[in-house]
Amino acid sequence: MTKIKLNGSVRETLGSSISDRLRKQGLLPCVIYNKNGENIYLSVDAREFNKHYTKGNIQIKPIEIIVGDKTYNVLVYGFAIHPVSDLPIHVDFKNIEGEKEVKIFIPLEIKGKEKGVGLKRGGYLNLVKRKIQLWCSPEKIPEKISVSVSKLHIGEALRADKIKFPEGTRPVNKKNFVVLSITGRGKSTDEDKKQGTEGTEAVEAPTSGPAKTPAKAEVKAPAKKK
Repeated sequence: MTKIKLNGSVRETLGSSISDRLRKQGLLPCVIYNKNGENIYLSVDAREFNKHYTKGNIQIKPIEIIVGDKTYNVLVYGFAIHPVSDLPIHVDFKNIEGEKEVKIFIPLEIKGKEKGVGLKRGGYLNLVKRKIQLWCSPEKIPEKISVSVSKLHIGEALRADKIKFPEGTRPVNKKNFVVLSITGRGKSTDEDKKQGTEGTEAVEAPTSGPAKTPAKAEVKAPAKKK
């Protein structure tokens, strides 16, 4: 995944009035959280950040923030949203420099709905999880996890052990959790089952292709100074 590059400026003075002044100047107040507690307060160009934000799934995209002669490798940790514009008014970043693995929620892509055996019989897709939290390298964050429902019958479920996760990733949750199921009153017939093999089909997650819907904050950000 291509890194997003943003230019940032350090905020020497903090406070809500200062943050409001920055927003009027077209800047977005931000903070980079570090493990050592030495957080960095800065601002970035709001228009530039929003350009990437509106493309969706901003929280799975690695970002480089360039501040003078320093570069910070970060991920979006959380943000505050304007109630009217629905755009960020403050962003929290997490410094991932030197991290071998990060925990991150990756969205699911559902395939095979038009050919789904159970869905053709009148079943309904019950999506238990829209995203799955994975351990993955900061350098190889997958954009999505693709799974197929084409061979699922009514009453069957797709569990984590039937999904082929991208190379170098693994679920944070070690349990064999349910991802989705096909529910309904009908029953699959023997003729239906001849159309596909037993069990569920797993499809390896692709490594390219833009996401279409804006990501929502999955982790509650710690209290921040404005």
